[in-house]
This record gives sequence, structure tokens and C-alpha cells, in this order.
Amino acid sequence: MRKAKRNIFLVLCVLLISLLLVISGSALQTDGAGNATGASKDELDIEGDYYYFLDSTEADEKIKGKIGGDILGLASNLEIEAEVGGSIRLASVLSLSIRNTSARNITVAAADLTIGENTTSKAVYAGAQIFRFDGTCDYLEVWAEEVYIYGTIKDSAKIHADNVYFADTCNVNNVKVDGMNKPKYFEKDNVQASKDYTENQDLKDKISYTQTLNQFQQYMSNLLYTLPAAILLTLILCFMLGKQLNEAGDMFKNVTGRHIGYGVLGAFLIPTAIFVLILFPYTSTAGLILGIGYLLLALVAKFFTAASLARIIMPSLNKYLSSLIGVTAVVLLSILGPLDTLFTLFSLIYIFGFVLIKPFFRPELPPLNNTIQM
Repeated sequence: MRKAKRNIFLVLCVLLISLLLVISGSALQTDGAGNATGASKDELDIEGDYYYFLDSTEADEKIKGKIGGDILGLASNLEIEAEVGGSIRLASVLSLSIRNTSARNITVAAADLTIGENTTSKAVYAGAQIFRFDGTCDYLEVWAEEVYIYGTIKDSAKIHADNVYFADTCNVNNVKVDGMNKPKYFEKDNVQASKDYTENQDLKDKISYTQTLNQFQQYMSNLLYTLPAAILLTLILCFMLGKQLNEAGDMFKNVTGRHIGYGVLGAFLIPTAIFVLILFPYTSTAGLILGIGYLLLALVAKFFTAASLARIIMPSLNKYLSSLIGVTAVVLLSILGPLDTLFTLFSLIYIFGFVLIKPFFRPELPPLNNTIQM
């Protein structure tokens, strides 16, 4: 689901920005208030909060022990087995597994996310591509592509996913499912033989299902606000950056290879530079500023590129009109996923190539007319 992916991205961004000023260290470090940062292979005994910020990408990296406050962090592959006095608020790029853990609340995001056996909390909020729940909580809310429920949900749950599976051994109450496909249930861990949840009388009484729009229906519905918003943004770009739209088009025509080359460097190496800058406390602010600038350019790149290229393709039309036609075509063609992805990548290359070359680019002047008129 696009909504699930968008939520995962937003959670990752919020957590990353909130942790930019955390000093990362290879060894565990504590402060005078009882908080700790860094990583340790030994069992932890921390009085306050524990900040874990990309200290390792090892598959077997684990947080274990006792933490009196919260766990906050950003990881790549991580396992947690701990007694947590506060809450767990963490995002993992690839996988996250929480087992044999107690916490007040759990707010997490990962591509592959498991809340395993003997894990208890008041509430769980999760975003993932694949989510498995085998713990115990009062309330659960999850956004994902696929959801597997094995555990106990005492009060209620909201599940936003296209594919939802309930084990016949789960214990749930008042579950609301939103998705494209009806929830399924399976027996004895044989998900291949899953059946419609309404065939299980116990689950039928405890689960309510609301079908969401399919991809095409969602796309048509989104056009009601995305197209007017795109047109408004295009008009703003034309009014404020009309000269730059023309210059980018001229640059692409005159120095195409250099434009693309610098664009590739800017689009894909600047994020690396941002990541390196935020790792060090003295440059983290510069990294944050550069990251915000990169994000702003990335947000308008698609519309900037479409508006600029349309002026090249349709030079005889009014510049505002040609830009509007170009952006409208791009928005309408966004239903073609692979094509939309390719144009998005190209637009990043286009706008960053323009930004990097512009200080050194001088458009060619037309030749002087030396003819002497009699």
C-alpha cells in the first residue's frame, strides 16, 4: 500500500531528524543524568534513556538488559530483548525483532518487523512492509503491506494493510481492518491453506472489515486534489523561477552530457555527504541544513523538470501554458508505476545538474551581424 510506505518514510524521517544531535560512539557512554549512547555486547543496566544511533549494521546486533527510561534510535538490523521502564521508539532500515521484552508503549518502523513472543506493552504503533505480532498488548495499530497476527490484543486494534492473516490460536477483540483484500485465517501455522475470516465464527464476531480502493480507483480519487495542487505549484514555479526554467532547458540542450553527469553526482552523492556530516557533532547542523535543502529540491524536482522540458518541446506556445501541459501530462502518466519511477529519478538528475552547473554555465550568444547596411 502506498499509504503504508508513505507512513514508514515519514516515521523514518522524523526519527532521523530527532536524533541528528545525538553523539554516536563505538562504545557505550553515559552522562551525568543516567542516560546512555553507543553500543555494547554486554547486558545493559541503564537508569535513564538509551539512545541507539546506527552504531552497527551487523545482523546480530542486539540490545539486551534493563533500561529504566526509553529506547530511542535508528538502526539497520536490530534485535531487542530487554526490560524497558519507558517506551521503545525506534526505526530500523531493514529488520527489527523485539522478543522477551516489556515496555510501556512501542512505536516502531522497519521493512521487516517482528514483535515476538513474551513481549508485552500497553500500546503498539507500527509501520512496515511485513509485520508479525506474537506478543501481548492492549491496543495495536499498524500500517503495512502484509500483517500476521499470532498474539493477544486485549482491547482493540486497527490494521491498515492489503493482506491480513490471523492465526487460529490468536486472541483478539474489536479489530478493524482496512485493506483491498478480506482478512484470512490459517490453522497450525499453515498460511498456504488460509481461508476467509468469516469462516471462523469466533473471528467473524471480533473483526470488522472495510474494503479500500484498488490502485486505479485510488489514483483517480487522488487526481481530485493532486492535479489542482500540481497546477498551482507549476504556476508558482513559473512566476518565481521562470528564468531558471528557461536556463535549465538551455543548459540541457547545450551541455547535455555535463548536465546529466553533474546531476547524477548531485542526486546520489549529496545524500552520502549529508549522512557523513550528521555523524559528527561539529558538522551535524551543516548536515541538517544541507539535508533540508536537498529535500526541498527533491520535492519540486518532478514539476520543475516537466515545466522546463515542456518549454523546449513546445517553444511556440506561451511559456506558462507549455509548462502547465507538461506537468499535467506527468501527473496523468504517474499511474504507470515504472515510468513514473524513471521520470522521478531523471528529474532528480535534471534539477541537481542544473543547480551544480549554473554558477559556471554561460549560454552561447548569437553571432554578431557584421553586415554593413548601405
